[in-house]
Amino acid sequence: MPSRAACSDVAFLVADVHPPQPDAASTEARVEAALEQWEQITSKRRPTAEDVGALARRHRIRRGKWLAFPKTQEEADAAWAAVVRAAAGGLLGSCCQVKVSSTNPREEGYVLMAYTEDYLDQEAVAATADALRCALPRLRDPRLLYKADIFTFLGIYAKNEYNLKPTVYTAQL
Repeated sequence: MPSRAACSDVAFLVADVHPPQPDAASTEARVEAALEQWEQITSKRRPTAEDVGALARRHRIRRGKWLAFPKTQEEADAAWAAVVRAAAGGLLGSCCQVKVSSTNPREEGYVLMAYTEDYLDQEAVAATADALRCALPRLRDPRLLYKADIFTFLGIYAKNEYNLKPTVYTAQL
């Protein structure tokens, strides 16, 4: 349970729903190539969300995750148990992995993540959101936010210098 894992020992609890597909080029090499092109773009002009999407397609960096935000230990433990049960039962659609943050006394709340392989597949991403709505208990914070990994690799977080929104999709539990 997330409330019993100390942050100094374990940052995340992880459950793989199905193993990732083998890929000829390593993720690291593809990310490095995308970063090089990102630097070229940002040195010439302000980048757009379309630029990020083009890099994701070109370098096959399409993985992303739905984020849910349990606020208390009880919420985190209940959400984790529910999502792992749903994953084990094959009820999370195209979800390939789930994670939850462990206890961190310096931060409030937890983050639960449900990964999909292709953030550009809107139908599969939406189906995973629907599955999470069915699986998760009611949380104080009902937001579901979807962030593509390419945004993280490019260093695009909230309040970034490019004024790009780091989340691609939003939903409610």
